[in-house]
Amino acid sequence: MQIWQPSDSVKLRKLRLESGMDVFSIAKRCSISTNQLQELEGQGNGTFYSEAIKYQVGTKVLRSFGHATGASED
Repeated sequence: MQIWQPSDSVKLRKLRLESGMDVFSIAKRCSISTNQLQELEGQGNGTFYSEAIKYQVGTKVLRSFGHATGASED
């Protein structure tokens, strides 16, 4: 099972800030709650039913920026 890593959180937050979009806009675009997006960015815990779902949703959000999870992609 793949798990959402702290490096993924950093990457997501950096991409969001570079895009100039706020948490609400990205969450709405990706059909998730702002609390879930904040958790994906490393703030908070417990908004996802499982780590697998968190990873899937995080991957979806990163892909919306044209990026993927994992160390092979910077």
